[in-house]
Amino acid sequence: MEEKLKILWQNYENSFNETLRKIISRGFCYTDIQTQNDILVTGINPSFRINDEGNQEFCVSFDYQRKKQEEKDRYFKSIDNLFVDEEDKQKVTYIDIFNFKHTNQKEIISLFCREKENKGICFLAENLAITQIQIETIIKPKLIIVRNKGSWDFWGLNAKQDNDSNVWMGYKFDKIKEFSDCDIPCGQVRKISGLIDSGQRVNFDNLKKTNLEGTIVLFTNHFQYCRKEQRPKPELIKDLYNMAINNKYK
Repeated sequence: MEEKLKILWQNYENSFNETLRKIISRGFCYTDIQTQNDILVTGINPSFRINDEGNQEFCVSFDYQRKKQEEKDRYFKSIDNLFVDEEDKQKVTYIDIFNFKHTNQKEIISLFCREKENKGICFLAENLAITQIQIETIIKPKLIIVRNKGSWDFWGLNAKQDNDSNVWMGYKFDKIKEFSDCDIPCGQVRKISGLIDSGQRVNFDNLKKTNLEGTIVLFTNHFQYCRKEQRPKPELIKDLYNMAINNKYK
C-alpha cells in the first residue's frame, strides 16, 4: 500500500496547480491492514490538523484497533459506539477511500475535478483504484458502512450507465427486500451484486469480477454531526451483520 501511494504521489507532485500541490505536499495517510475483516467502515479522506503530530510525517499509517484504544479520538469512538458486542468490535476495520490529508471534504470535487486536463480526476481515480484493490483482496468485508454521503458516488451507487457518469469503483447494487429507503432514516441499505460493465471503472482492466458479491452496504452520513434520529443504531448494525454472515436476505 505504502509503495503504491508513494508512486502515485511522485507521478502527480509536479503536475498540479498551487492549491493541489499544497494538499499532496502534506503526504498521505492510510490504514495498515494485513488480514481479512468482516466489517469495514469507510470515510472519504483523512483530515489535516496542523497540530496533529502525525501530520508532521509525509507517510502516516495506523492500525484502527490500536488507534481507537490509544488516542480516544472522538471520530473513531463514534464508530466503536455502533457495536454493542465486544466480539463484533474486534471484527471492525476502518479506511478512508482517498489518502490525501485535507479537512474540508466538501471541496474535494470542486478542487480536484476542475483541474485543467483532468489531472485531478485522474489522480482521484488512481487513488481509488488502489483502495478498491485493498478492499477486494485483503479486507473482503461482509458488511460495509459508508459513513460519508459525499463518498456514495465513488462506490457507484448513483452511476448512470446511459452516459457512463459517476461510475468510479463501479459496484452494482441490489435492494434488499427487508429494507426500503423510507424505512431507514439513517440512509440506504444495499447488497453488492457485481461490477458495472463500463470502461469508466477505475479497475476495469484489473478487476473483472468482484470478491464482494453478496456483501451488505449501509450508505449513511457523517453521523457524528447528524441529528440523533438520523444516526444508525447499534441494533440495526447488528441485524445487518447477522444477515450478512448468515446470507439471510433477499
